[in-house]
This record gives sequence, C-alpha cells and structure tokens, in this order.
Amino acid sequence: MKWRWFIQEYFVFSRKERLAILTLLFLLTMAIILPYYCSRPVPRWQTDRDTAWMQALTTLESGTVRDDSMRASFNKARKFNSPGRNNPLKNLVAFDPNTHSEAGWLSFGLSAKTVGTIMKFRQKGGRFRAPEDLRRIYGLHPDQAEQLIPYVQIPEPASAATNKFPAKSPSSFSPSPSTLPDINQADSTAWEALPGIGPKLASRIIKFREALGGFYQVSQVAEVFGLPDSVYQRIRPRLTCQPGQQIRLSLNEAGIEELSRHPYIRRSLASQIIAFRNLHGPFSDLQHLLQLHAMNDSILKRMLPYLRL
Repeated sequence: MKWRWFIQEYFVFSRKERLAILTLLFLLTMAIILPYYCSRPVPRWQTDRDTAWMQALTTLESGTVRDDSMRASFNKARKFNSPGRNNPLKNLVAFDPNTHSEAGWLSFGLSAKTVGTIMKFRQKGGRFRAPEDLRRIYGLHPDQAEQLIPYVQIPEPASAATNKFPAKSPSSFSPSPSTLPDINQADSTAWEALPGIGPKLASRIIKFREALGGFYQVSQVAEVFGLPDSVYQRIRPRLTCQPGQQIRLSLNEAGIEELSRHPYIRRSLASQIIAFRNLHGPFSDLQHLLQLHAMNDSILKRMLPYLRL
C-alpha cells in the first residue's frame, strides 16, 4: 500500500543512520543542560568586596564624613610644613638678581637648593628683566618671592644713543641707481646688477633677446617669461635701447624652420608664409603678409622690424 511505502521510505533507517541520530540527540541535550550546571552564583563575600569601594565613594560624595577635626588637623599640618610659609626672609637689602652673588642669596635665608636653581638659571643665559620674574624660579615659594620683589633693582638697558656701533640705516646698503648699458649689449652680470633680477631671469632675458635677433625697444623686455611686472616697472627707468641692431629674416629665402624659431612667427604662421610663397611666388611687399589668415595689423607691426624681402 501507499502509506506503507511512505513509512518505509522515510522512517526506516539503517544501523549507521540510527547511530548518527542518537549521537546528534545526545549532543543537543548536553548543549541545553550543561549551561545550567556550569553557571554558579557569585559568592556573597565576593559581591560585598566588589561593591565596598562604591559605598565608600558614595559616602564621600554625599558629605556624610563627619570627621572635620581630622581634616582640619591635616590642613594645619600641611600649612605648617609648606616650604617658605611662616619662614620670613632676613637681611633683605636692595639687590640686582642678575649679578647678586650666591652668598648674598644664602644670606637672605633661602635654601641652598633654591639658590642653586637661581645660579643655574643665570649660567644658562637666563636673565631677570623685571622683579616679577622671581616668581618663575622653581622651588622659590610664592611668599618668599613676594618678600624679595620690593628689594629688586634691575638697571635699565643702555640706550641706543650710547651704542658704540650704531646700526646702519637700510638705505646705506641699497645700490646706487645706475643705468644699464644698451639692452642689446648687456651681459648677464649687468642684468643681475639690477634690482629683482637674479641669474635665472638674466639668462632668460638673454635667451629671449637672441631668439628675437635683438631688441628694438625697451618694452620688449616685459615679454620675458617669468619677469614680474613689478620688477619690470622698477628697472624700466634704467634701461636704454638703440634701435636698428636687430637681425632681419629674409621673407622670400628663409625656410620654415628658421621662421618657426622666431618668437613672433612660430610654426603655424611660418607654414602659412611658405604656402603663400609657393602659391603666389616671392613677396614683393611686406604688407602682403596681411593676406594671410592668421595675420593682422598688430602682429605685422611687431614682426616688421625683423623681416626683409
């Protein structure tokens, strides 16, 4: 029958399967029972010991300690044993703490340890600049410091007028204004003599001048990469330029590489010049450059001093 088959299929086990089921049931039973037997209550004596400090702290915070006489006697003993208190200094006279001798400090009634601290402070370069600085001495009781302060006399520092070596005014070190030789002839040393110009800027100015083929006006110096406008405005009155010294490129003979190296032409404009020249023949007038797509009046005006037919 069907139900018999169902029972045999799901509820009939082999010997190994029955052994495994019994083992699993035993382990589950032990896992449930063991915690109850392993957990033991905390002994009463241990609980009392662990909470004793909490009770003592609660008692102190609630102000239930009534032994005021003990507190008063303790404070009185601490006040009596505090160094420097109820121990007035003696033989006090006017003195300079920066020059007073060790014997002089001891004659005031200070302890040898405190005097040693003062001596070490002075030996390491320390200096008393005001009477109140005595309060900073480690080991010197505040009461003793207050007794000493009225007797401190620190001489005032010598005025600047009595200085045998007065400081020179900054203006005495500034270089005298000088005019730079022609900017087309000046070397790096001449440029570095100008305010704000160092070796790097001097080198950049000379390289830019060589790439151009020479300056034709002073304002071109401001185009140097990395030259701050504030520095240029400062050195501008000292710069001179004699026009007509620049090298001119042949518009009809120069190749694309020669034209591209010029800072005012570069590769794109040089390519257009060569293409125009190959298509229409040699230039007969420099103004014909305005027919190029990338050319305008301002660019042409800047280029003309460096071009020839």
